[in-house]
Amino acid sequence: MFKVDSDKIKNRLFITLKDLTPEDVTPILEALTKNISNLKPGFTCLVDIRSMELDSGAKGEAYIEIIQGALADSGMGKVVRVADKKNVAFHHHMEESSLALGYTATLAYTYDEAEKILDGK
Repeated sequence: MFKVDSDKIKNRLFITLKDLTPEDVTPILEALTKNISNLKPGFTCLVDIRSMELDSGAKGEAYIEIIQGALADSGMGKVVRVADKKNVAFHHHMEESSLALGYTATLAYTYDEAEKILDGK
């Protein structure tokens, strides 16, 4: 399950990832394309993975890398990833993939904290 939304005023992309399946990859990429088209280059991105569960096998990692690759190629600016304190290891795993694609994400533990970071507060 996933949700992708954007805010033109804040020039921000919002992504929530929960359980991902192979069937989700194409719809996520389509939702990203649609929402990114509403934003200006350098947009900020808030990714909520607090409820994320992912098959730890190669397929699960491939889904994340496809999504991260699309984001890396989209012209986004600052990224904040909201993770559950009990599952910070998952954020670090995603961060390794992000770095390989040329971007990094700041870690936050709440949605409000992530918004404040992206708003520069």
